[in-house]
Amino acid sequence: MTDREASPPAGAAPVSSLLLAVPAFALAFAITTVSALVPLTLERQAASTLLIGMVVAGEGLIALLLPLWIGPLSDRTRSAWGGRLPYVALGSVLCASALLGLPFVASIAGIALAMLVFYAGYFTYYPAYRALYPELVPEARFARSQGVQSLLREVGLVLALTASPMLFALEAWLPFFVCALALLAISALFVLRLRSRVPHVPAGAPPSARPRLPPASVRRVLLANALFEFALSGLKSFVVLFVVVGTGRTTAAASGLMAIVAVVAVVAAPLAGWLGDRFGPLRVTRAALVVYALGLFLPCITRSLWVLIPAMPLVGFGGTVVMTLSYTLVALAGPEQSPGASAGWYELSRGVGVIAGPIVTGAAIDVLRPLFESTQGYAAMWLVQALALLASLPLVPKQPARETAR
Repeated sequence: MTDREASPPAGAAPVSSLLLAVPAFALAFAITTVSALVPLTLERQAASTLLIGMVVAGEGLIALLLPLWIGPLSDRTRSAWGGRLPYVALGSVLCASALLGLPFVASIAGIALAMLVFYAGYFTYYPAYRALYPELVPEARFARSQGVQSLLREVGLVLALTASPMLFALEAWLPFFVCALALLAISALFVLRLRSRVPHVPAGAPPSARPRLPPASVRRVLLANALFEFALSGLKSFVVLFVVVGTGRTTAAASGLMAIVAVVAVVAAPLAGWLGDRFGPLRVTRAALVVYALGLFLPCITRSLWVLIPAMPLVGFGGTVVMTLSYTLVALAGPEQSPGASAGWYELSRGVGVIAGPIVTGAAIDVLRPLFESTQGYAAMWLVQALALLASLPLVPKQPARETAR
């Protein structure tokens, strides 16, 4: 990774990594709460598991459609707040409205509609928010800024998985209200602090443009990122079933293993950013992919806790490093692309992985069940995710695009 000057791009004032990262906490808190609790709400409405899956899968569908339009549009939007912050504000209002309405909707169709509004707000917010990073963070500390963002995102995720179910047990509306309030308050503070510090679009820029296909170097990294998300979404969908059904252990054991991963992720996120800036995000990502894949292969061959427990830190560390630096790889692969377009294509690649991961993994479990009979087929999930990560390795370049072009 070649360092550009240790100052933000022209027209932008330096912004702390912590301030930039705070919205990631609120977004992770909100979307994880929705993903965890809406299925419970639907189950109370006597919805089938297929219908529950279809409603939750709306995230991936919206991710395929909206960011690719919002990202480039934020490149060309002219306002007193710059091009990105209007979409941050709009997205926060849409998400909060859906969160406040979800507990009081009395029909399955109404819940599905509220979820679509939430996902529309989320994917209006995120591409514009993500595009602020290349504009406000110098390349010399770009990976570290992603590490801080990843850390706060993990904190939001853990808080949602622990506090939100407890609040839900007290009052069904309470966790959704807390999420909405946190998202609105943090977003309002974020906009107020940044509105005079973001670069503005030149007056002659057109108001909109159709998304353009990124160059081949960027497409390769986007495909790698889709495989990263494929592995993560497949793991999240079936890891509890592997522990409980495949190995015959309790849900408490599954929670314990997940707690190990969560603790490692909180430690690994800022470390990943430091390593990326110190040794280069491409080199660090390639090394982390090998560690990540190795950790996934181990549970494929045994059900022993003596293997599973050491494997979980490998999975947690490697996975956190890879996911923390993934957006940095996209920015490096196509430095000539606008930040909004890069963010839009990045979110699109995430959507592809989020949709494909659970589907392909579930099919592989069924098809490979005879080979993994001792775990009722669930050990196949580890093989599928490990192979996906190994397939992504050749797609990660060994040096930034700007160096390759010399």
